[in-house]
Amino acid sequence: MDKFVNAGIWITRRCSLKCSYCNIPKKNVKELKLDEWTEAIDIIRGLGVKRIVLLGGEVTEYEDLAGVVDYITNKSKLECSLTTNGFNNYEKVKELITNGFMNIAVSIDTLDVRTSISRRKCESSLGLVKRLEEDKLKDAINLRSYTVVSKRNIDTLEDFIKNMTQRGIKVYLLPYHWGNEGVFEHRKNSDEVAFTTDKDVEVYQRCIDRIVKLKREGYLI
Repeated sequence: MDKFVNAGIWITRRCSLKCSYCNIPKKNVKELKLDEWTEAIDIIRGLGVKRIVLLGGEVTEYEDLAGVVDYITNKSKLECSLTTNGFNNYEKVKELITNGFMNIAVSIDTLDVRTSISRRKCESSLGLVKRLEEDKLKDAINLRSYTVVSKRNIDTLEDFIKNMTQRGIKVYLLPYHWGNEGVFEHRKNSDEVAFTTDKDVEVYQRCIDRIVKLKREGYLI
């Protein structure tokens, strides 16, 4: 039986923002050129991968993004998606959609930016979604919210999921990673947002139980 296998690639470490919890922009990693990525994509495809997720940094900072997307979707016939912080890149996102790109995830962790782990990123991502809605582009694509679960938003996740579902936006949830730098190089350790104590984990588990119930009820999770 064929398996639907995902591969995530960090296409760039450059980013338009410097979120306090993220280490990626500090990493001095050589950026691959288009021909190097096409070679890598051929290898990934040969392993049986059917879907590639483009990650950053900020994906839209990569200069030849359109070339990478074209090679993945049109040349390699693989499904492709990307995650964006939505900061000052609406025209780039709009151009991708106009050229037929379908799968976009926007990094949003809350509707109340005052409780976000990155207020500026949350504001820009909510703004991007609003513009996609206003320009009637949201319903033309598969739009997801890439939502980091932290102690700051744990009490509001259910309302957040319900709001996103009403707007036709799927929510992809992942916990705030905790680990020594080098293990999770895209995160910094933070007692303020990570679930580190037994009490934290209990709160987290109760929330996840409620979210599983919402999923069973048909919410877009």
